[in-house]
Amino acid sequence: MLIEEIDPLTLEPDAEQLAWAAALETYPNFGDLTVALVLSVTERQAEVFVRNHGVLILPWQAMSWARPYIDDETRGDPTELAADILAPGDVIRLAFVVEGWRLTGIPEVQGAITAMDPQDGAIVALSGGFDFFASKYNRATQAKRQPGSSFKPFIYSAALAEDYTPATIIIDAPMVFEDVALEGTWRPKNYSGRFYGPTRMREALVKSRNLVSIRILASIGVPYARRYLDRFGFPSGSLTRDLSLALGSATLTPLQMVTAYSVFANGGFATSSYLIERIDDASGATIFQADPPLACFECERTWNQLQADREKDAELFASLSIQADGHGPMADGEQPMQEEIDLDALSQDPLIYMDPLADATRVVEARNAYLVADMMREVIRRGTGRRAMALGRRDLSGKTGTTNDGVDVWFSGYNSRLAATTWVGFDSPRPLGAGEEGSRTALPMWMDFMRVALEGMPESRLEAPDGLITVRISPDTGCLARPGDRFAMFEILPREKIPDCEFAVDEEKPDEEDLF
Repeated sequence: MLIEEIDPLTLEPDAEQLAWAAALETYPNFGDLTVALVLSVTERQAEVFVRNHGVLILPWQAMSWARPYIDDETRGDPTELAADILAPGDVIRLAFVVEGWRLTGIPEVQGAITAMDPQDGAIVALSGGFDFFASKYNRATQAKRQPGSSFKPFIYSAALAEDYTPATIIIDAPMVFEDVALEGTWRPKNYSGRFYGPTRMREALVKSRNLVSIRILASIGVPYARRYLDRFGFPSGSLTRDLSLALGSATLTPLQMVTAYSVFANGGFATSSYLIERIDDASGATIFQADPPLACFECERTWNQLQADREKDAELFASLSIQADGHGPMADGEQPMQEEIDLDALSQDPLIYMDPLADATRVVEARNAYLVADMMREVIRRGTGRRAMALGRRDLSGKTGTTNDGVDVWFSGYNSRLAATTWVGFDSPRPLGAGEEGSRTALPMWMDFMRVALEGMPESRLEAPDGLITVRISPDTGCLARPGDRFAMFEILPREKIPDCEFAVDEEKPDEEDLF
């Protein structure tokens, strides 16, 4: 234990302790932090009084982390004396951790998390800050902040809707823009400060290459991208009108981000978030029941198949009608039908006349949503989100986000049953400090939530829709690889977008069986 607790039950509450307790009443508890009064300080420990716990000994291990504050980027040298940290009469905050009580403080930095069921938009978790009683500002629903690179999947989706594929090669090279809207000269760069040359689209998203994202947006055009992004529910006024949009310069709330990510999670359907499922009155009667649109990928697939079957069944229905009436041509030697056919019953066959089961509006093509999700699975498997591999699941897709100077850090991720977005930043925007980024600051919070939320839940991800094909490509050119090419890799592409270019080594295309 970090603290040796003196059992308050062995002590008679005296006037002094009653006075301490009364004094601490004026200090509210925030979050899971407990108020304490410093009574005395020795070289390596302090004696503190905690209401409802009595007098405790706070050892050196519980406070040795504290260093003098110089500025947001700099801390002083570690101190060696408890007296350099605490003094008698100080009112401090303690947190109870696995090892015991620990010195802490009310954080200035804030965070938010929103989680929803992507199938119907039900909000399953929402926290808008450290403590509601410390600040009633709900950062999950009210804080409009720049999402940084966590916005890139939407730009990539817009590109996939045009001529791009995950195998498309884009040049990662320096760029300079002269634009009044961008406040003069703009020289964007990658987070690493390096340039990587020809880069496949999939690799660019996995490694979060800024310059590739800008070139993609420049190619498809900002006006087109803004129109396309409307389908994710982003307010048009929140989207910038220049190429910085590719780097997440929009201003969005965590709730808007998780709602947009849910479109990828459910296979391409727009859902509306809601908080209240049902309201019952005092007698137990239900006076309100939510009836949200349902995104059902399998339902749509079934419905499309039934629609195709309906045409065949309609032809059969007409044929049976003619034969039942004894009219219409018959083949040589064929006898008229003797058994009466119940045409009314046939017309009610649910396989022919059922209504669609899914009523959410499809806003992104199924293959598009699947490819974006597949690329973001690689973000977790080997990219900026690889810390999430510690969850031991293979059905997670996601993307980190870090704005300039680490002012806002994000992580958004999902499987087909749950989507969640986390954000960390200061209310008055300023850098979080050296080394703070989406993968280090926002992703661990997302992991802590998903670890519990997904416990016992089987892995769940959407099946590949029709019209996609797995081919072998050259990682350097994005072209189909020749048979036997030991550097070839597999890629998933729309069937009509198989790259029509020469092989890196062999001018002859492989047989179809060599594509898989």
